[in-house]
Amino acid sequence: MNVEVLNELVEKNEWAQLPSQVITREGVAVDTTTDTWNLHYPIVADASIVFSKITNDMLRWCTKKYVYERLQFTSTHAGLMAFHDVWREFLRVQDEYQLSNQVRGEVLKEALIRLVEDSISHARSDHRLWALYRPVQWYLWCAENYSELGFCPAFALELDGMVVPGNPKGEAVRAEDKDQGPLHSTLELPLLIKALREDKGHKLAHLQQKAAVALSIALGRNPANLTYLKISDVVNLTPDGQDPCYVIKMPRIKKRHLNPRDSLLEEYLDPEFARYVCELVEVNKSIPTLVNDQGRVIEIEKPLFIKVRMNNGAVASGSIYDAFNMTSEGISQLIQSFVRRHNIVSPLTG
Repeated sequence: MNVEVLNELVEKNEWAQLPSQVITREGVAVDTTTDTWNLHYPIVADASIVFSKITNDMLRWCTKKYVYERLQFTSTHAGLMAFHDVWREFLRVQDEYQLSNQVRGEVLKEALIRLVEDSISHARSDHRLWALYRPVQWYLWCAENYSELGFCPAFALELDGMVVPGNPKGEAVRAEDKDQGPLHSTLELPLLIKALREDKGHKLAHLQQKAAVALSIALGRNPANLTYLKISDVVNLTPDGQDPCYVIKMPRIKKRHLNPRDSLLEEYLDPEFARYVCELVEVNKSIPTLVNDQGRVIEIEKPLFIKVRMNNGAVASGSIYDAFNMTSEGISQLIQSFVRRHNIVSPLTG
């Protein structure tokens, strides 16, 4: 069995065993004693890493060590995305390349090289070579640290010289591509604003949709920013004045802070868009956000976008203060639902 050979190699090379937990860069402890790691990452619906999907013990052990390092020294996001990309681009087809648990040594090394080469070839033909950035980094790291487990340093040197292009989404935004780029300011955005003004919906889902669309138009933020918002982040600077002046304190998800709420950027919010956000805030005040904290029932600070049925990923990782945060996907679905509900069709793309 590969596990026996693996244990012998670990002992022979004096490699450090995987600890029973990892403290992520954000300071959260994650249990690593099983093949399923539940991460504290409430902006996604499923923040668990299931290593048991990897058949070969040696590849699974290497991948655990790599993800462990990413979680500890880079971020939870980096660790989660590293695993998902390696699985999607490389190891998802492990059976086709016969990477069973009985394969080891030169046979494993050659099979893994074929898999990576074929993946690169397919990605090039599909114009998505950018998707291999994280998987290639995984192979390079494993070859540098654990080449004895089936990784070829010479092949890694070739991979290291390969130019991987950037994600095309950024190019689409810069080029103002009509399909993948920003909405057209005169032909598309006015349709959304008109639908907002005419929307009379008072259901919670409708109020959430309107607030998500209003904030996206006003600030142009990534949906992940909105998941971390609290109702207390919406502030009227002139509560006693006739002309309200609203600001919203936006979490900064791309500034490499340990927590997106460690640094809040105050953004001016146009009163027209602020109205939809304030309507949601008022309704949220009556929604209970109670959680069980080691036998004590406590009420946590209300998010702006409340997931009434609770965030399963946050609950699984023990992140009770994010238990009612909507996921990034949930925010995107609010916007999509608003567009469908009003049957808004782009005059540019149909």
